[in-house]
Amino acid sequence: MLDQNLTTLLSVFLGGLLAIAGGFISNFYIQATAKKAEKRRLVREKIDEIYTLSTQIKTSFYLRIWHRSYYTQEQYAKIHMFSDEAARELRDIGERMEMLTRLYIPSLTSAILEYRQKIKNIDHRIDDELDPKNRRLEELEKDPVYLNVATSIQNENDSIHQILQSSLEKQIEY
Repeated sequence: MLDQNLTTLLSVFLGGLLAIAGGFISNFYIQATAKKAEKRRLVREKIDEIYTLSTQIKTSFYLRIWHRSYYTQEQYAKIHMFSDEAARELRDIGERMEMLTRLYIPSLTSAILEYRQKIKNIDHRIDDELDPKNRRLEELEKDPVYLNVATSIQNENDSIHQILQSSLEKQIEY
C-alpha cells in the first residue's frame, strides 16, 4: 500500500493537473463559442445589408415606373439624363451585393448572379416596353396594354425581390 503522504501528494498533484486541464479546455470552448457567435453576427449584418440593397433596387424601379408614367417623354428624358449615373448606381449596388455574397455567404452566389441578371432585364423592360407615347398619366390609366405592362414589370420586380429575400432569410442562423 502507498504511504499516506504520497497518496495525499499524488491526489493534490492530480487534482491540480485536472484543474489546469479543465481551465484550458473551458477557455478553448469559450473562445470557440465566441468566435462562432461573432461569425454569425457578421453574416447576419451582411445579410441585412444585402436585404436593404435589394429593397433599394426594388424602390428605385417603382420610382422609375412612376416617372415613366407621370412625365412626358421629354420630361422623362431630362429627369433621367443622369440615367448613365442611375445605371452605374444600379450596377454598383449589384456588385456590392455580389461581393458581400461571395465573401460571407458563398452558397448564395448563384442566386445573386441570377438576381442581377433579372434586374438588368427589368431595367431594359422599363425603357423598352413602357413607352407613354407623350400621353399623360390620366390617359395611361385608361390604356389596358400600358397598365398590363406596368403591372407585369412590377410583379416581376416583386417576385425576384421576394425570392432573394426568402433565400437570405434561410441563411440566418439563430
